[in-house]
Amino acid sequence: MGADYIEVGVETARMAQRVFAGEAPKNIPIKDYVPEKIAVNQELARLYGVKIPEDLLRKAGVKR
Repeated sequence: MGADYIEVGVETARMAQRVFAGEAPKNIPIKDYVPEKIAVNQELARLYGVKIPEDLLRKAGVKR
């Protein structure tokens, strides 16, 4: 599990667009925005005999 920095960049660009459109930066709230992404390497899990629960696999953004 780790931060999805691509999504952080997208949200940052949205905020920048607001400034470029004329909105005052002081009117844009500060966000503690770090969306998490789960990645599962099923090949390695099988190799090491680790059973990944189905609910975790459904949440995973990257499956191998």
